[in-house]
Amino acid sequence: MFRALMAAVLVAFIIGIAILMATAPPLYVIADRATHAERGAIADACAAEIRPTRDRQELRILLDTLRARYALAAIEVSEGRGIVMRSGTIPSVQPLAVARQAGARVVTVYFAASPLPQVLRNFRIAAIVGTAATVAGMVLLILHLVSLMRNADSGQKQTAATLGTSSAYETSIRALKGHADKLKRRADELANVSATLVRSLTSGFIAIDESGLLLDMNQTARDLLAIPADRAVEGRPVLESLGESEFSRTLHDAIDNRKTLQRHEVTESDTIIGLSTVPLVDQEGRYLGMIALFTDLTPVRQLETRVREMQSLADLGEMSAGIAHEFRNSLSTILGYLRLAQKENLTAGAGDRLRNAEQEARLLTEAVESLLTFARPLSIEFQRLDLPALIREIVDRLQPLRDGIQIEFHGDSAVIDGDPALLRRAFENVLRNAIEAIEQAGRPGNISVDASETPSPRVTITDNGIGIADEEASRLFLPFRSGKPNGFGLGLALTKKIVLLHGGWIRLTGKPGSGATVTVEFPPPAEAAG
Repeated sequence: MFRALMAAVLVAFIIGIAILMATAPPLYVIADRATHAERGAIADACAAEIRPTRDRQELRILLDTLRARYALAAIEVSEGRGIVMRSGTIPSVQPLAVARQAGARVVTVYFAASPLPQVLRNFRIAAIVGTAATVAGMVLLILHLVSLMRNADSGQKQTAATLGTSSAYETSIRALKGHADKLKRRADELANVSATLVRSLTSGFIAIDESGLLLDMNQTARDLLAIPADRAVEGRPVLESLGESEFSRTLHDAIDNRKTLQRHEVTESDTIIGLSTVPLVDQEGRYLGMIALFTDLTPVRQLETRVREMQSLADLGEMSAGIAHEFRNSLSTILGYLRLAQKENLTAGAGDRLRNAEQEARLLTEAVESLLTFARPLSIEFQRLDLPALIREIVDRLQPLRDGIQIEFHGDSAVIDGDPALLRRAFENVLRNAIEAIEQAGRPGNISVDASETPSPRVTITDNGIGIADEEASRLFLPFRSGKPNGFGLGLALTKKIVLLHGGWIRLTGKPGSGATVTVEFPPPAEAAG
């Protein structure tokens, strides 16, 4: 009975070590790929944001902001002649660098060394030691059984054989107990290595067994899926553990079909999650379960969208500058001829027509000047400022100018890094648009301005004017798209350009006849971005 029990214990240890050795390498490969993909995305985003930057002071601030935002060890910009500028210190031990081309420059991003290789080395050493101890235990057990069989066949010296067998038996028991203790310690070490590997992942991790039941989930996964830490999820089906959602349905389908997914994007409550699944099979092709890795792609996608919008505005600005330059030259000539013509002896009707023509030419000149303002590169002088205080100053200046329109301000302190002059122009454009929308509605109205600092500095401006359909809202940020009879359609376009240059985003929503809401969000200050 005892021999059978010891044999079963040793076999169980061997099976456990085999499962751990089969599971750990895929976990490491998946974690390493996810880490490389994340670093590549960060390097692409940094290069895209640095590419349009020309001013050296602006480049210095942008490098510090990017290093704090993505928790980088260092970031540097170089050209053919050498390094132009660097923020941070390059790690002296195994720096991980990713380089990207940004126009004529090369952007190099340095990351801290990953702990994953050391974790995998520790795991391999523990697995080898555990396997050797298990084999030694099996050999001792076999030798002991052979010794017992030989002693049982000897009938001449029964008493001495019995004593010898007893002594050998006790020795073997002590040896097996010592090896069992060693194997238990090795198993505990392997469990700790596996737990450390899972905790080291910067992505969400979920392990599922061959029956489709959830085995394990790390804290990052709970945070991404908003699952409380005290909620038990192990040993239950995925839909029951995670609840009904687009993410859980996608994962459940992958489990049912044993399907491999590569960064499949799932939208969950305005959060974009990139999901990868890997079915696990042993050497004989038997299905062992599945591993799911996922990460929040929302900041990356928002950055990509912002870079595309900045590029679009830059292209529009370059095209607009050329057109506006030609128009301004021609308009200057036309105005000159009109002034000369008015000095001639003209009839009253001809004089009125010339003055009307001059007035139209002046209006067109104002539109051209506004277009040049939009197209002109903006120089940003960053400084620490309180956003609500800046907006209160604008509200106090505009409130006395409009009767029947009440502007209310709510909110606490919200600190950002920005250019006060440019931000005053941007928020004044938004507030004036809200006032004009109420005046177009032909009724008394009110404007509500709300500021908040969490989760990031944000300002929301709501009016009860004529409103706008959501599908038309995005077009108003393009030049010459105006809902006002005499508007040039450049105010909101310039506002969006200013917000994007500050690393933020702006959104316009509304409903025809019921008003509109403008939401502007900025990144936290540099030292609080991490």
